[in-house]
Amino acid sequence: MKRFLLMSFVSLVAFQAVSIRTHADKPQGKSDALEAQSDQPVSVWMEKKLQYSQAILRGLATSDFDSIRENARSMGLLSRVEGFVRGKNADYRTHVRTFSQISKDIETQAELENIEGVAYAFNRLAISCVECHKTLRQSSADEPVSSTDESTD
Repeated sequence: MKRFLLMSFVSLVAFQAVSIRTHADKPQGKSDALEAQSDQPVSVWMEKKLQYSQAILRGLATSDFDSIRENARSMGLLSRVEGFVRGKNADYRTHVRTFSQISKDIETQAELENIEGVAYAFNRLAISCVECHKTLRQSSADEPVSSTDESTD
């Protein structure tokens, strides 16, 4: 267990270092459209998962099974670390487990070089993302607003 926690911590620190550099190197406006749509900032976790999923889609289009496998593996690991760090909500933990399993399915199908299997699993991944975000929006809508957060009209 200590080894798992240590590895998770090291992975998280490495991920943070990479994402800080990636964020600094990224041209402004890349995630602005996403932020404007939801009026909420795109988290570092979400930005990285979007990058991995885009790379998987690119791999699907080009039949690059190595890229699909590598990005699915990285996305699954990121999801598990994120779930460990942010997993206070039971529904969220369920979605993280589903996401991780589907990432593993994508990886497995890429190892088999089964393009239809990858495409099917990728579709399931997209659906799981939509369901998770619906849950998160509902959870935040159910939170009570404190008197300091209320605006005066």
